[in-house]
Amino acid sequence: MKQHKQSETGEASARILIVEDEAIVAKDISLSLRNLRYHVVGIAATGEEAIGKAATSNPDIILMDIRLAGSMDGIETAREIHKTQKIPVVFLTAHADQATLNRAKTIAPFGYLVKPFAERELEAALETALYRASMERKLNDQRLWFESVLNCIGDAVIAADVNGLVTFINPAGEYLTGWKRDKAIGRELAEVFHTVDEQTRQQVEAPEMRALHGDVSLPEETEDMLLVAREGQERPITSTVSPINDTNGNLLGIVAVFRDLTARRQSERRAMNRQKMEALGKLSSNIAHDFNNIISLVAGYATSMQEYLLPDSRACEDVKRILTAVEHAGTLSKRILNVARASDAEGTLAIRPVLLSDAVRGATNLLRGTLDTKGIAIKDNVPDKSPRVTVDRDQFIDILVDIVLNSAEAMPKGGTITLDTRSFKLGREDRKLNPRAKPGPYAVLRIRDSGKGMSHETLDRIFEPFFTTKPDENHVGLGLSVVYNAIQRYGGWIRVSSKQDRGTTFNIYLPVGVPEETVTTATTTASQTILIVDDDESTRRELHLILKQAGFKILTAADGKEAVSLYSLHASKINLTILDVIMPGMDGRQVFEEITRINPSAIVLMLSGFSREYVRSYLPGGPWRFIQKPFEAEQIVSTTRRLLEQKPT
Repeated sequence: MKQHKQSETGEASARILIVEDEAIVAKDISLSLRNLRYHVVGIAATGEEAIGKAATSNPDIILMDIRLAGSMDGIETAREIHKTQKIPVVFLTAHADQATLNRAKTIAPFGYLVKPFAERELEAALETALYRASMERKLNDQRLWFESVLNCIGDAVIAADVNGLVTFINPAGEYLTGWKRDKAIGRELAEVFHTVDEQTRQQVEAPEMRALHGDVSLPEETEDMLLVAREGQERPITSTVSPINDTNGNLLGIVAVFRDLTARRQSERRAMNRQKMEALGKLSSNIAHDFNNIISLVAGYATSMQEYLLPDSRACEDVKRILTAVEHAGTLSKRILNVARASDAEGTLAIRPVLLSDAVRGATNLLRGTLDTKGIAIKDNVPDKSPRVTVDRDQFIDILVDIVLNSAEAMPKGGTITLDTRSFKLGREDRKLNPRAKPGPYAVLRIRDSGKGMSHETLDRIFEPFFTTKPDENHVGLGLSVVYNAIQRYGGWIRVSSKQDRGTTFNIYLPVGVPEETVTTATTTASQTILIVDDDESTRRELHLILKQAGFKILTAADGKEAVSLYSLHASKINLTILDVIMPGMDGRQVFEEITRINPSAIVLMLSGFSREYVRSYLPGGPWRFIQKPFEAEQIVSTTRRLLEQKPT
């Protein structure tokens, strides 16, 4: 078998397509190529013929005469071929004018040969073109490899050239900025990556732009910025910027990596609120305990004094007033204890089925006198035959009183507060309404007022501990935060809608009947160990706090390598692994594969800010479950317990 010539790049003999309309010249070039041991795959005399042979013969390089017979010259032919195939072209010319040469440059040829030429010149031109083509293929493969890596990472990436024009943006960057890649490429970086100061709301020059202007004193990480997306959405971000320099140190452009801080801040806020409520619960419990001791002494001594006084004496009347005050103090003490019980995840509540109408009547009876003096009418439209809901009756009445009194304070000119109810069945497809809730029947208690309503900013914060809009220093903003925590403990949730000058509506969703938690023995958690794997410290800390309070033993790992090491050592003790999908270095997929290799029956709960569909496409099939960030504490605890209960023994 004839051996074709090896090129200097070490590749197999190059396949050459000759495009020349003069048959004698074409034959001569073909003979020269065979003498040089190249493989001639075909000869074409016209542009149309060349396009067809290029598509079928798969040449490595095309020798193309610029002047061809027919409607297409060599330049136009090369342009048409490049629309579908990236085949290097070396032009042949005998006498091209400057205009023709300028046209030829537009398709980036790999060389020129001026007729007549010697075999040595032909070989040199071909080998140079083949080497250049090989290098460009390698560079392109490397570019595609890096682009694939950047497309897969969870952080957003955007790059710009030295003129400040966007040259690259990955899918995460598209999502955060609202700009699709084809629309973003070539636009001003400041237009696509539009940032404002989080405090002043003024447009700021992002670190990316300062880098383009030669600022080398950039901080490692920048926060306190809001990214304004194309459609106007605002997100807090953190970003890092690096210049792109050539080998001589000249600036070619910049690359910025940025991350949405929304989930992290929500997580930090929830953790802080939880800590506040826990501290409040402990303080309230201690205060109530000491307060009860004091009023017990007062009540005891007052009762003892009453026995020695004449029934109609003034002193006896004074003692009766003391005992009435003690009774009111006892009611106050009970409310303080309700705060403690709602704030303490381990507190005990007397949760049992209660007729909803009975609880509502209990609250409205307490409220009517107070509301009448303010010119506020309360309409109780809850039917007597309302469903039974599982609540702590006394605490739930306090909850309703708190909500109604909050509504009353927004009605300085009087008005109407209406309470009514409806049924609601939560299906699995509706879980987005509240991911923590269990499917099944719910009663919805609606409390509507005709007050002045709230702004969006206030509405976003009304359930935060110690948040209040009241200037009175006696108001510390605890009522609605206690309400929120208590409703969650019942297995329900609360939604609020409001428009300024149009009133506010509270919708309280409560499970109907007896929740599973109240009739079954809680899963024994003291002997169960959870491995938490997340590169974000605040998320690790929050998960550790949530699950430790739920009674689990906890192991934590800050990266994939540490996680695999811990699992290898404690595989027999770890009952469940909570694993972040996107981590630097060894990511969630690799950790999952290692864990299931060690223990094929391992239970793994995946966490990610990406959607379930994305995670499903990214991870292999297997025994893993998924929760999307940001998550709620109850969602983590209930999912963990459910997975452990389902594990075969």
